[in-house]
Amino acid sequence: MKKKLTLEQAWKYCLQMWKWIVEQVKKDKDADVDDLKAKWLKNHPRFGNIMSDCFFCEYDEQQEGFCLSCPGRLVDGNFNCADSTYSFQDEPIRFYHELLGLNKKRKE
Repeated sequence: MKKKLTLEQAWKYCLQMWKWIVEQVKKDKDADVDDLKAKWLKNHPRFGNIMSDCFFCEYDEQQEGFCLSCPGRLVDGNFNCADSTYSFQDEPIRFYHELLGLNKKRKE
């Protein structure tokens, strides 16, 4: 992705991607999340290559990097996509619900 993402776009595209990922995981519990992220991006070629196939990582990289500007962390300083209770890889449905909760909180 060449064009800089706005914070709003990072949230919008991330939530779109994860909604689709959760739909796929519900159909196939053994689906690989990394493969699903790559597939979603392949089906949406306008985004090109983004950092870690993640809109939050892409936004962060375009800002400060090192997760300091991760959109999730900007809402909750304790947010960590690899947190064992909602790990994006191991618990994708919980991860999506965590994202939805953070999005609601940021809009309050």
